[in-house]
Amino acid sequence: MSQQRLGPRKIRVKVLAPGAIETDFSVGAMRDNPEMNRYVALQTALGRAGLPAGIDAATALLPSDSAAWIMPQRIEAFGGMFI
Repeated sequence: MSQQRLGPRKIRVKVLAPGAIETDFSVGAMRDNPEMNRYVALQTALGRAGLPAGIDAATALLPSDSAAWIMPQRIEAFGGMFI
């Protein structure tokens, strides 16, 4: 489907790609494993693993009218890991 057909129908194609986040994902591996958490902290520009609150903000922004001009995009929310 072309952009010309998506825009008028208010279809906004966006994907949020979170990095290493301290959640229950993978049985809480990032949250509950201090060694893994330290490794990620050393690899990210922000010096820590991501927190759910940081992803919540991005998740709330993307479908909002404030992000209406962003389309189509893959948004990387990864704390600058491996850059």
